[in-house]
Amino acid sequence: MPIFLVYHKIRDDAAQDAHAISPHLLQEHLQAIRASGVPFLEPREFQPAQNGVVITFDDGTPDHDTNVRPLLDKFGARAIFFVSTDQLDTAGHLTRAQVKALQREGHVIGSHSHVHKRLDLMSPEQVREQLATSAAVLADLLGAPPAHLAPPRGGYDATVRAVAAETGYTFCRTMRWGYNRPLDPLAIEIAPVTGAWGTWFLHEALRARNERLVKTLFFLKLGLRDSLGPLDYRKIRNTVAKLARG
Repeated sequence: MPIFLVYHKIRDDAAQDAHAISPHLLQEHLQAIRASGVPFLEPREFQPAQNGVVITFDDGTPDHDTNVRPLLDKFGARAIFFVSTDQLDTAGHLTRAQVKALQREGHVIGSHSHVHKRLDLMSPEQVREQLATSAAVLADLLGAPPAHLAPPRGGYDATVRAVAAETGYTFCRTMRWGYNRPLDPLAIEIAPVTGAWGTWFLHEALRARNERLVKTLFFLKLGLRDSLGPLDYRKIRNTVAKLARG
C-alpha cells in the first residue's frame, strides 16, 4: 500500500498561505515517518505493489530547492517534484538549473502540465497539447520524458486519464484522498499533508486508519467547493487554516 503525500510551499511565512507549511513542520513529518517504521520509497524505482511513503511537491517553487532539498537529504529521502514547464525560470519558480540539480541528486521531476490550469476544463485536444508540450520540455531538459503527471489544481477526469496514457505517462497522481487500496497507477490517491490538518492526515495514513472518514471528508470538501464557488471556497479555507494555526 503506497501512501502518496502532497506538499506545496515549504517556507517560514507559511501562516500566510493555506497550502504552505514551515520547514520545521516538514522536518517533524519526516521524523514521524521514520519513527513509524514505514519506509520512504524510492520514486525512481517505484512499483505499484510496494508498501511505504512517496513524498511529492507541487508547483515548482524556489523553496523546494532552498528548504526542501536539504531536509530530504538529512533523512535520506527522495521525492517527486511536479513542475509546470511554462513557469520554469520565472519569478517565484524553480530555474531549469535547479530542476536539473534535483534530478542529479536522485529526485524525480514530474509534469504539472505546461500551464498551471485545470485540465478537466479543457477540450481533449487542449489537454493533449498541454501534456505533450510539458513532456517535450522536460525531455529536452532532463534527457527523458516524465513518467509522472499531477494535474494542476486537482483537475482530473476520464479525459485527462486517457490523454495522459496516450501521451506516455505511466503514473497520474490525483488530488483524491485515500490510501491506494488497491493502487491504480493512473488514478493515484493522496494524503493531503499540506495545511492546517496535515499532521492528522499524516498520522492516520501512516497507520492506515480511518480511510472511509478520509474519503468522506474529501467528498464533503468537493461539495462545499462546488456549492460556494472557487473564490468563496478559498476565502473560507484560508480563514479556517489561520484559525487552526492559532
